[in-house]
Amino acid sequence: MNKTIYEAEFTKMVHDKMREANRFKEYERIPKNRIGGDYWNTYWTIRYMLRTMTDILENGDKLVLLGYFTVKPKFYKERTACPGMERTGKKCV
Repeated sequence: MNKTIYEAEFTKMVHDKMREANRFKEYERIPKNRIGGDYWNTYWTIRYMLRTMTDILENGDKLVLLGYFTVKPKFYKERTACPGMERTGKKCV
């Protein structure tokens, strides 16, 4: 897809995942007055952030959180193995 995802869209995606988990009772609902409160609120928030980042990278998209970091998927070219050719420096045919 090669799409760039910024903070606002990323935050919305994380909240959607958390809302879905709430619907399936995967974790207790975090009350609005306790955002960032205790260990478990932080644990579940980070867990869904990481799941969202994984989904973004699996789609081949780039995540940009300005002021923090940029994450791009790395695509690997398929390589043919030629045992013993690394030392000689010759290219495999």
